[in-house]
Amino acid sequence: MTDLHPPASALSFLERLIDVRGPSGFEAPVQSVWLDYVRPHADYTESDAYGNTWAVLEPGSTSNDPPTVVVTGHADEIGLMINHIESSGLLRVVPVGGVDPAMLPGRRIRINTPRGEIRGVIGAVPIHLQDKSGDRKAPTIDQLFVDCGFADEDEARESVRVGLIATIDQGLERLGQHRVVARATDNRIGIFTAAEVLRRLSERRDQLRYRLIALSTVQEEIGLVGAQFVTRRLNPDVALVVDVTHATDVPGVSQAKHGKVEMGAGPTITHGTANHPLLVQHLVDTAAATDIAIQHEASSRYTGTDTDAIYRATTGIPSALLSLPNRYMHTPSEVIDLRDLERLVRLTTEAVLRLDPARPFRVVDDTANP
Repeated sequence: MTDLHPPASALSFLERLIDVRGPSGFEAPVQSVWLDYVRPHADYTESDAYGNTWAVLEPGSTSNDPPTVVVTGHADEIGLMINHIESSGLLRVVPVGGVDPAMLPGRRIRINTPRGEIRGVIGAVPIHLQDKSGDRKAPTIDQLFVDCGFADEDEARESVRVGLIATIDQGLERLGQHRVVARATDNRIGIFTAAEVLRRLSERRDQLRYRLIALSTVQEEIGLVGAQFVTRRLNPDVALVVDVTHATDVPGVSQAKHGKVEMGAGPTITHGTANHPLLVQHLVDTAAATDIAIQHEASSRYTGTDTDAIYRATTGIPSALLSLPNRYMHTPSEVIDLRDLERLVRLTTEAVLRLDPARPFRVVDDTANP
């Protein structure tokens, strides 16, 4: 298969997904952009009280009750939340999700307010003024502060309040011929993939034998929350979960410990734990049949993704995790390869098309029982 990037229209959609802000618990703006893209290609769309959002594509077959496959990613990103306003007008923040404080000093941020965005910068003690009497350590989150240019607390309270969320001011930029750098590719690429799979299959509906639900979940970064209750509502027969994974092809990362995952070598398929072995084999067979390059990852206890919540949400939903290699995860400058992204979309699309309702995913054959 010729390695290609996603089409220009799809990449424009990805850029819009990156540009909009949506930390855990505040995903609505992201979901609106996602819905605008999928709505023209879906039979209908829905959402729940907390913002899980999905689009449904019925198969072209004549079955009155087809099985359902969910293709899903999570809409939320890590971020910050204002938790205190100093008398000086400086702001204190707490992390939303797994934020590394060492990445924050000097970063410009955007604070979402009811009256629009406010810009700020994360301040810290300059190196010249730091206490050098002991071992130097990275600052903790409570040592950092946000400077929005307010003169004092009264001026600050005219514009912001405790509880407002903020994100790093970093959009999507090209990096070389095949790569892009952006914040929040974890996991906008997951909901991008779900949307693109639905769009592409809407043009091949006559080949589809499963009902397809493209799902964009909420609050993954703070405990796989949204996936837990939306799965009980949708109760799919099969789930394909799309997220990012660590590219381990950079200095300082032990491949002996974390496995070998390379940029540009294709998406990964995860084996073990939540990943149903027959569904995993279906993905491997699909990749081989369509000449799509893949990599393999091991999961000995849990995946750390929505897969863990989905497969056990009801009575055991056959689930599998597909991942996009990502350098510098949970930093403002995550790097992905567009060739890997296109392979990921194609593999997921073809895997959905090849699902056969006559072949249920059961690891034990009990048909011979009396």
